Amino acid sequence: MPGFEIAWNRRRLARCQHGERAPLVQDAILLERVLLESRPHLKIVCRVASVMEDRLNDPAERNRFWSVARARLGKLHRLSSRDRNEIEGMIAGRIPVPVAVSQAAE
Repeated sequence: MPGFEIAWNRRRLARCQHGERAPLVQDAILLERVLLESRPHLKIVCRVASVMEDRLNDPAERNRFWSVARARLGKLHRLSSRDRNEIEGMIAGRIPVPVAVSQAAE
């Protein structure tokens, strides 16, 4: 039964003083399926990374998101490489992985 899921939490940016006009942030939260008292539950493992919704199409923001996400997943020693690849695949369904663009030699 062990396995992982990604939950997406939407929230307003807390440090912004504009209240209702504050930009929205999406948090990727890693959950683990566990059995407690013979019943399945989801346990929060960590917040993987966050991204501002209005910057989802910005390659620099996606690159920052993925560098933070990979660093945090790398710190979780209980994850196997297979688990890490599955988790990254789930996240990539919502936040595309940035692709390096090579420049042609002149």
